[in-house]
Amino acid sequence: MSQSAIKRKPIPALELTGRETERARLRELVAQPGPPVVITGLPGAGKSALAADLARSCAKAAWCEADGAATAHDVLTGLRDTFEDVPELVVLDGLRVDPALIEQLRDLGSSLVITGCGVPASLVVGAMPDPEALELLRRELGQAGESFEDGDLTRLMAISGRLPAGLVDLARRLLARPGWTVADHVDSWRSVGPLADGVRWGLDRLSQELSSETRRAFPLLAAHPGLEWEEQAVAALWGMPAGGRLEELRSHLLVEQEGGRWRLAEGVRAYAQERLLHVAPSIVREAQERLVEHCLTRLESSAGSLDPGWVGRELPNLLAVADLTVSRAQHASTLRFGRFLIPHLLVAPGEAVIREEDAASGHGMLVAPGEAAIRVARAARNAAEAMADPVGEARAELDLAVVYLRAGDFRAAWHAGERALSWARLAGDFEIEITARSGVLQCCMVSGAFPEAVVHLRHIVDWQRRRGKLPELVTSLASLAGVYLRVDADRKAGEACGEAVRIAVGSGLQVELVSALSSQFQVHLRQADMEAATEDLDRAVAAAQSSGDAFSLATVDVLRVRLAVLSEDMAAAEPLFQVAAAAIEALPAPRELAGLQLFWGESYLCRNAPDLARPHFEEVLRLMGCNDIDFLVRIAKLGLAGCDGDQILWNGSEIAIPQQSLPTSIRKVLSARECTVADLVADGHSNRQIASRLGISSRTVEDHVKRICLKLGVISRSAIGRRLAEESADRFEITGEMWA
Repeated sequence: MSQSAIKRKPIPALELTGRETERARLRELVAQPGPPVVITGLPGAGKSALAADLARSCAKAAWCEADGAATAHDVLTGLRDTFEDVPELVVLDGLRVDPALIEQLRDLGSSLVITGCGVPASLVVGAMPDPEALELLRRELGQAGESFEDGDLTRLMAISGRLPAGLVDLARRLLARPGWTVADHVDSWRSVGPLADGVRWGLDRLSQELSSETRRAFPLLAAHPGLEWEEQAVAALWGMPAGGRLEELRSHLLVEQEGGRWRLAEGVRAYAQERLLHVAPSIVREAQERLVEHCLTRLESSAGSLDPGWVGRELPNLLAVADLTVSRAQHASTLRFGRFLIPHLLVAPGEAVIREEDAASGHGMLVAPGEAAIRVARAARNAAEAMADPVGEARAELDLAVVYLRAGDFRAAWHAGERALSWARLAGDFEIEITARSGVLQCCMVSGAFPEAVVHLRHIVDWQRRRGKLPELVTSLASLAGVYLRVDADRKAGEACGEAVRIAVGSGLQVELVSALSSQFQVHLRQADMEAATEDLDRAVAAAQSSGDAFSLATVDVLRVRLAVLSEDMAAAEPLFQVAAAAIEALPAPRELAGLQLFWGESYLCRNAPDLARPHFEEVLRLMGCNDIDFLVRIAKLGLAGCDGDQILWNGSEIAIPQQSLPTSIRKVLSARECTVADLVADGHSNRQIASRLGISSRTVEDHVKRICLKLGVISRSAIGRRLAEESADRFEITGEMWA
């Protein structure tokens, strides 16, 4: 075999386009003392063209074609028989290499350059960068390429693998069909495969060198919908240990990524997909079912930990596999993905992106975690609907509500929460119903729908009281007290926070006691009882220090600020505000920080310092995303209006832009909220407009209008306006109800 192992031939006239980085690196390797230089890469990557470019630059260079299976002995014998004196540079084109062969050829040094496959590699030639690939493609197209935009060619390059052989084949196809559109070519390549014949032949040759088991397992890698995978996932897909077989595929078919992850080499995915078409559908289905179960088992085992390691690395694959369950109508698995994957997506950094496979190019597109969470939640809801599972639908709708809430789409969150509540009632599952009410409650609070919040909170409180869930009960009662204050039910607010304090003290619940005392503090401020409010603060400080809880300590810092401002002790309030803001920011708790900034801006505005107030209202908008639905945002915008000259009235712990004044006799009959609604009705506002302005529901506005008509003895909205006009001589100023 010695003579036939190496055949000397003229240096081929292969034109090299681009590859400046690889060209420079090859010259650097040849110039250094060391073992033979090995250039590897996929068939069609341009290994031979790179070596030929180097050979033409040498004064004494020889080009030889090597038998792919030649041994070190064959190479040495062939070189001795071919050359009397080994030239300055010898290129052996097409040799299969391994560590043992390179070790035996070490004495030949870097004057020997080998192109072929195997490991180890001195220089790996992969896909061309887009600018170089575009240059090569336009060169091959010649004048005909002028009819194509760069964007169209880039799209076609993506599905060609950006390998020189594939780009040449692409140019040939484009020239052969001048009347075709880009979409026509994409569809054609999808049907026949994007592989150039030479590339496919080379990959067939490589695959024949694999063991029989590895050769059978290889196409199943294309059944994984993700782009790169961990070894355990591949083992699940194959249904057998994967380590050794992955190593066997490493040479050119697979690339090992950082962290022990693997992906198909550039241009190999299309080949694997072609091979997958010849695998029995039942085998593919079973492989994907094993993969789904593997992902779900790992995901469920991480529930509660929100593992930022494994889940973070696997998010692209988990999303892709979740989509796979949707396409295969595996509804139960889709529901499980929704339940266990959404919490991880909700804590993913907002600026992070998740890479998914693009069906057209196989290269990828970017999807934000929030968008992915909505997609997963919707898929889970549709799966539950297909299974006629009301509990599943309730859970899925509730997940969707939470996702929308985090995304700032409060209206969509509200609707999803209401649907969750309806399904929970239909299922007769009271625990799910309470969970759904909690979700709807969040929507009510951020959108300012406080009467509706009262309804849901009372249901939650009753359930917690019956179940003896004391910590949760104290927290809910404190929240209920705060909402009662929003709807002017001061007496009920006092009763709720009084009960919360008694339960917390009796049960030794220090963290919850801080929350209860904070609500009681607000009630006493509303009543202008500064002595009682000070006592509440002192007790809250002691409880917070006893618990050591960071949020509780920040809460009492905020209470100190409020008490100082309302006591008109601004010298003490300023440093207290700085301390409280720093404590909340460190938690972090952006909504709580927005509430503090809002209060501080109001305090400046009430002291006729709009220039000092404005930055704090603007900070609220920054923290809350300027969402017009959010209650805090609406108040901040009213505050900015006050900075621009609209009068702002200070009303104890509340602030509002004054509405048109009402007659004194009517003030004696109507509540503060009814006065506000009556004034807006008289100005011609609809129920919907009033609801949007005041942060309440249209139904609540309708109830207010009915009570106003009853109290004033009128039967229509226009009659309310006339009644106000009749008594316009005696008017007074009234503040609306905007809360910090």
